[in-house]
Amino acid sequence: MKVPKSAKPQAPEAKTSKEAKGKKTASNKPRGKKDVDKSPPAAEVASKSCAAQKRPGPRNILHYLYKSTLGQSLHSHLRQCLQEPFIRSFSSFHFHGADSPFDRRVTCLEWHPSHPSKLAVGSKGGDLYLWDFEDRKNERKSFVHGKGAGDSIGGMKFCPTDLSKVYTASGDGTVTLQSFEGLPSSVLFGSSDCLHQNHNVW
Repeated sequence: MKVPKSAKPQAPEAKTSKEAKGKKTASNKPRGKKDVDKSPPAAEVASKSCAAQKRPGPRNILHYLYKSTLGQSLHSHLRQCLQEPFIRSFSSFHFHGADSPFDRRVTCLEWHPSHPSKLAVGSKGGDLYLWDFEDRKNERKSFVHGKGAGDSIGGMKFCPTDLSKVYTASGDGTVTLQSFEGLPSSVLFGSSDCLHQNHNVW
């Protein structure tokens, strides 16, 4: 049986453009390499979202106090946290007294090394006073009279071997060992003992 010349084998249907593009893209990929996921990790996304939620503001109490001086309002809970310590401190304070043993201003302070309640005070006139804050009635008075004008106490230190005495540096250029128990003072060093002449005492 002869096949007529007009009959031709049917050509396969033309592939759609989408399928052709898909195969072309797949053929261009190098073999042995997998698709790399370029999306950021979940932890990084979470940290960025948390950072975005944080509001800029003061980080410590000093910043809060500075912001308050600029007129910015503080949160109520923060205000309470700041007020409570001060209220507790003020409740333990008491008025010690307004009378001063000096007729001139205070120029030097030195705490007692072994008794935290004792404070040695020096004045511009060279006077010394040992204050005991635990002595409410002020029965143990320790006062040393100075020389007056020009004898300003610029520095003071308790004697390490006898805590009833103090070393004082005065404006007249002398270093003196003085006693709070009424013993006579002794000048240990004076500006006249220096080998140089560039003295600047007050």
